[in-house]
Amino acid sequence: MPLEPSSADYWQGVPDDRGNVLIIGIDFGTTYSGVAWATPYDFEQEQINLIHSWPGMGLEKGKAPTELCYEDGQVYWGYEVPADADAVQWFKLLLLREDDLSPALANSEHVRRCRRMLHDQAKTPVDLVADYLRLLWAHVLDTISRDRGDAAVAGMRLHVVLTVPAIWPGYARQRMEEAVSQAGILDARPAGPTELTLVTEPEAAALATLYNSATACRQGDVVIICDAGGGTVDLVSYKVTRRSPLVIEEAIEGVGGLFGSIFVDEAFEHMSQRRLGPKWDSLSKAGVKELVRGEWQQVIKPQYKHMANSRRQYTVGIPAEAFASKAELNDVSREPHIKMGRFHLTGDQIEKLFEYSFDGIDRLIDEQISAIKATKDLSVSDIILVGGLGGSPYLHQHLKERHGSDINVLQSTGTKPWTAICRGAVYKGCYKTFVAGGEGYRPLPVTVASTVSRFSVGLCFSQLYSEAYHREEDRYYDEKEGVYFAGRQMEWYLRKGSSVQAMTPIRHDFYLLVNGPKTEWTRELYLCNSADAPSRKGDGVEKMCDLTCNFASIVDRLPYYESPSGQIFKKFAYEIVMIPSGASVEFAVLYQDQRLASKEVKQADFWLRCDSLISNRTCDNAVAYPEAIATELRQFQPSHGSQLSPQHPALR
Repeated sequence: MPLEPSSADYWQGVPDDRGNVLIIGIDFGTTYSGVAWATPYDFEQEQINLIHSWPGMGLEKGKAPTELCYEDGQVYWGYEVPADADAVQWFKLLLLREDDLSPALANSEHVRRCRRMLHDQAKTPVDLVADYLRLLWAHVLDTISRDRGDAAVAGMRLHVVLTVPAIWPGYARQRMEEAVSQAGILDARPAGPTELTLVTEPEAAALATLYNSATACRQGDVVIICDAGGGTVDLVSYKVTRRSPLVIEEAIEGVGGLFGSIFVDEAFEHMSQRRLGPKWDSLSKAGVKELVRGEWQQVIKPQYKHMANSRRQYTVGIPAEAFASKAELNDVSREPHIKMGRFHLTGDQIEKLFEYSFDGIDRLIDEQISAIKATKDLSVSDIILVGGLGGSPYLHQHLKERHGSDINVLQSTGTKPWTAICRGAVYKGCYKTFVAGGEGYRPLPVTVASTVSRFSVGLCFSQLYSEAYHREEDRYYDEKEGVYFAGRQMEWYLRKGSSVQAMTPIRHDFYLLVNGPKTEWTRELYLCNSADAPSRKGDGVEKMCDLTCNFASIVDRLPYYESPSGQIFKKFAYEIVMIPSGASVEFAVLYQDQRLASKEVKQADFWLRCDSLISNRTCDNAVAYPEAIATELRQFQPSHGSQLSPQHPALR
């Protein structure tokens, strides 16, 4: 049956005081970065504003280069970086540990230059990213203020939505958040605190793309969003469960890899270096930049298409400084030919430069299609291309020929693929800020009903001991209950690969027998990245965070309980609830619907593609691991003993 939208799936213009919010979506990319923004009224009119004007660039561009230069005590960024400067590029990749980069990438000239810059400037990767974001942020605020006025912007609360690669591990996301804070983006403002949301790049791209093509989707379609950017290529797949309004759910866990357009550019640079030989050493930094960023990046790479049996040649000008004399301007002794100081490239030579990236993209798509077929018995109907490389006509042509008539390969025109991520980030922020329920509200254009978890998340507990099920080493005797329990057992709130239902919390009932003055306990929450999460705590199970609860305010209201040994306790029965909350997950302790404690866990603390981690799962006969404060944390009722009424003789 079609999924019926809940009240959370509706919005009505500008509910309550949330209209005084400015949403800013930032796509911080490996090679280029873009920004989009919207007010509530813009969103109501389906208007997302893109920043097209950048310092140092007279023409309007959808993005600015992710590039920095430190010179004479000044920091230059984007188009302002001088052509002959010792600039750093690709520094976003330094947020990853070196062992998470391929050897070829870790040893590339751009990455080695970044590391030299870190050493020379005594900076960390977070410092580099923060320096860039600080300058970008200042330009963003200045641009919006010129459009809407200083007073209007100063009076708005800010909601910043920053996109990150889906394949990034938690530590890289944490470093990204540190850079945002260090850049001053979260500094205090009179209008109120700035909210930060992290969203994965393919999810943002999906929101922007499906928002604009919702009417073309059919119920039951399975769509792969292929976000092919500068550094990473991320794939996420959605099944359409409702057509109007569009409701989608993630079909299977996504995949990704380092196959972006930087590898096409690097292949061109290596080809040029090999072909020029000793002449390459005559090129200045400005000359290399002119060669790579000129006709190659601006014309040939973004426009190339395969033409069968074509003898057409594509020319790229070589900076004059590479040639010592006019006699060297022509060299057809080997390919690619050099004529009149220009490379003459054939289609075959250009296509070889795309091979590494395309091979990686093909593997990712094949893996996703096979997994969808094997686990869900579904067929992919569409592949939608977004991102810088995703806008390549050659990539569209390649995938269309490869997948034949079975799958539609879709690609928006113009700059839409290039700017899809920052636009989608604004959609994400608008949905999170303006979604509300009530009479008169209309459905959201796109609703993500569920996603797929990337980790298992759970608690360590104790269970009634069973010789057939538990290890002897985990057994211990509880004198208060008069029975044997098995410790070190894991109860998973959420399992890797399971469907995550948005806005659906999971609740577990527990109790604690209290016999001392201490009224505070701490529980440890764990995560596991294994495909099959283990039933007991061991290798592969890592601590995520602590959840601490102080129940002094309700201890006088707790009922009494008598154990089999005749001891009198107070019984603290409560729930531990897992609650989705935008870009974080909240764990809460409830006593008779009263919240006693909560713990917010941000996305950076555990690597999950979705921002709602909640799924429904039951937990049978689970008892938490022993606590030092009183007795064990138990689930459901004690196996022995009885609850006492106030008139019981033991209480008189």
